Order: sequence, then structure tokens, then C-alpha cells
Amino acid sequence: MSSPLVIALRFAGLLCLGIAQGAAAEAELREGAERALQQSPLSVTHKNVVSPSGDPRDYVSTAPYFWPDPNQPDGLPYIRRDGEVYPGSRTDESDFVRSRTLSRTVDSLVRAYRKTGEETYAAHAALLLRTWFIESATAMNPHLDFAQGIPGVNTGRRFGIIEGTSLVSALENAGRLVGSPAWTDTDHAALLRWADAFLDWYLTSQFGLEEADMHNNHGTHYDVQVMRLGRMLGREDLVWAIAELAKTRRIATQIEPDDR
Repeated sequence: MSSPLVIALRFAGLLCLGIAQGAAAEAELREGAERALQQSPLSVTHKNVVSPSGDPRDYVSTAPYFWPDPNQPDGLPYIRRDGEVYPGSRTDESDFVRSRTLSRTVDSLVRAYRKTGEETYAAHAALLLRTWFIESATAMNPHLDFAQGIPGVNTGRRFGIIEGTSLVSALENAGRLVGSPAWTDTDHAALLRWADAFLDWYLTSQFGLEEADMHNNHGTHYDVQVMRLGRMLGREDLVWAIAELAKTRRIATQIEPDDR
């Protein structure tokens, strides 16, 4: 049996280790947030690609697994190379890349703000969110009609809904800024209106309805995004309805009785 002294020393050692690990984690958090402060505001209007509708505020991206056809002078139509991401779909011209950067940057800033209480982090996160979702000249239209299009084939596909994950994450993080002077009630109300319109697109658009009927990871992604938006908007009825439906629409059809 260990003596009281040994027990006390072990406890002190664990306490010091915990303090050191906590300090290191906070230092890493601050370091990431300081880098995030250097990120200039992002918007779907920053790309040179013209939206099929002609509206620069549309989200536009191309399907990752489709490549230019080497046998065609203009490369069109693009052809499928499953599992191989075409580098051209991941350039700064893609709103997929831009939205992912937005999500990661806002998350870094909000986590640092919640940990330290420093308003500098909240203020920059608020600027990024207002630019992408609220300001009339730069705000994204709340739909994904032109996500994951295949050049020479179509301008968008239901599969593009999977890219909404980054946008939903950014929207959720806005709720963690509530109470900061940098994020006003007016800001939050405007953001919730955008989120409500985005949710309506998921629930009523052709792409949304088709993706909801997918019996694979895309259908699951759809459910999760709709539920997250529903929770944000106080639509608990919708959240529970999707969760209940998942028992038969997702679990029963995607998981075998032996858990495979």
C-alpha cells in the first residue's frame, strides 16, 4: 500500500502535468486564432468563375472525381475517375475551398474567444460571418444549386449538398458569439433568416428531395445537416422527425443485423 506521502506526490505530479497540458493547449489555441486573424473576409463573390445564373452570389463548385477528357480539344465533357480528385476542383476558384476555409477560420476564432474572452477574436469572426452570410453585396444566396457541377454535363448535382457541412458549421458557431458586442442581435437575426432560407432549400428543392432519398453516406449527411439547422432555428419537431425516420430510412437499410 502506498504511503500518504507517495500518494500526495503522485497527485501533485498529475496536477502539474494537467496544468502544463492545459497551458500548452491554450497556447496552441491562441496560436491558431492569431493566424486566423490574418484571414481576410471571404465571399462567394471573390471567384472569377461566372455562375450559370449570372449571379455572382451563387455558390459554385465542380465535382471532385471528374477530369477533362484528354481525347477532346476542350476537355469536355469531363469524365469520371473514381477516387481521384481533380486538382482543378480544389483551387481558389472553387467555393468549396473558400467555404471550408471560412468554417475552419471562424471555428478557430470562436473557440479562442470562448476560452479567453478576448473580443478581438469575436470581432474578426463576426466580420467573416457578416461578409459571407449577411452583407447584401457579398452574401451567398442560400442554396447549392450549382455545387459539384460536371463541366460539359451539368451545372450542379444533388451530391453537392454534402459540401453544405462547412456552411452549417459556420452558422452554428455564430450562436457562440451571442453576447459579444461584436455580434449584435441584428446580426444574429439576419443570420438566422439566412439559415431558415437555406433549410427551406434543403426541404423543398429537387436536389434536397433527391439527396434525402439517398441510402448511403450522402443521405446521412443530408439528415445531419437538416437536423443541425433545425436545432439552430428551434425546429425541434423537424429534428425529432428526421431522427425517427432515420431508424428505418438509414439504420435499417444501411446496417445488417450482424452490425456489418
